[in-house]
Amino acid sequence: DRHRGAHGHAADDAHKQGETRVLAAQCACACSIAPSMSCAAVAALAGLEALRGVHPVFIEGAARADTRDASIVGRNIARELRLHWERRPPPPGPKVIVIQGDPYTEHGISAITRVVSEDLQLPRCLITLDADLDPTHAPNADRLGVTTELSYSAVAASLVPADLDRLS
Repeated sequence: DRHRGAHGHAADDAHKQGETRVLAAQCACACSIAPSMSCAAVAALAGLEALRGVHPVFIEGAARADTRDASIVGRNIARELRLHWERRPPPPGPKVIVIQGDPYTEHGISAITRVVSEDLQLPRCLITLDADLDPTHAPNADRLGVTTELSYSAVAASLVPADLDRLS
């Protein structure tokens, strides 16, 4: 999966890994995707393309410190999401639960998002920290039900100031 381009850059191809689609940067100069674009810009496009037409559902919470019963919390969140979508329907198209790559534990956000995903019958999109930020994050991430995997750097590069202003 790794190759060196004409300029000596190492780049990852988007590839299948089990049922998880792992999207990483393709080097623009090596792959001739868009010769005028940097590798980071191409990675940003990969991040955006992975979620195009999809309604992302972000669920944030504590990791191991949350000792509540994940089944109860997850079912409550799923119920509240259904009620919310009845009142304010999301845009047409598929939904995906976006998770942050915590390792699976019996309690906490990793267990809760599994329950929500199963209850709503939605796939999960995993965003992991790049190895230079935390070399253990991606290898230890919970991948059950994950259909798409993105790196933090690709997602961060996808955000533009206008989007950030709109979110605040």
